[in-house]
Amino acid sequence: MIFNKNPKINTSQQGFSLVELSLVMLILGVLITGAFSLAKVGQTQKKYDTTENKLQKIKRAMLTFSLISGHLPCPDVDANGNEERVADGVACSAVSGWVPYVDIGLSRSDVVDSWGNLISYSIDSQATNLIMVNNVNHDASYFNGLSSPGADGLSFNLSTPPTLTNIGGSTSGTLDVQNVDGSWWATNQIAILVAYNSNGATTIASCSVPNASNLETINCNGSATFQYSPLVLTNNGAFFDDILMPISATEVKAEILQNDISTASIKK
Repeated sequence: MIFNKNPKINTSQQGFSLVELSLVMLILGVLITGAFSLAKVGQTQKKYDTTENKLQKIKRAMLTFSLISGHLPCPDVDANGNEERVADGVACSAVSGWVPYVDIGLSRSDVVDSWGNLISYSIDSQATNLIMVNNVNHDASYFNGLSSPGADGLSFNLSTPPTLTNIGGSTSGTLDVQNVDGSWWATNQIAILVAYNSNGATTIASCSVPNASNLETINCNGSATFQYSPLVLTNNGAFFDDILMPISATEVKAEILQNDISTASIKK
């Protein structure tokens, strides 16, 4: 038998070529990058969801406070967790600040967004006006600390504006939220919570800067008009990821009616 000492090598069975290996590595790289990107997006969305849940928890605590105390709390100005009122305890010291977490039974960790920024709390722009706060026919009365204008230990009654037929008139201090296209997202609110989220530090630092280009500064500049946009780039190219949680007079009244109990009986 004769053997061929130099058999031909079948190169088609020698594995991947460098070109093929490069293509495989490229595809793997794309898949891994995509997986990491999806994971990052998922983690970011989870942070926003966590923040929104905190806003809901704060709102619930605010409504419970109104049920027990007969009025809504004032903002916390110095970030110590306590509401700030003038010496007589009736009117608020400021109409914007932070959530008074001590007064509503929460902890500091409950009132920061997922990026560690304190959640802001703004209220009726007339809540520092003693005359308006003492007038049960004015929307500022929801914040009367002595709960004296209304009946049954409440600082308001069912007729206190804003209502469907009476939004409060020219002296109203209620708050509005505008969409980026100029339409209204929410109107005639008596309080608004705002979480500034991922770029919150920049937003808060820009609040006192006149004509700041950051669109989100509208939500912390002390005005009675707020800005809403989906969590995307706005039509003018500005980044926006604030989450807003309005509190309406209807919700406060509903809290009292649904519990079918007066705050006067609770205080006894």
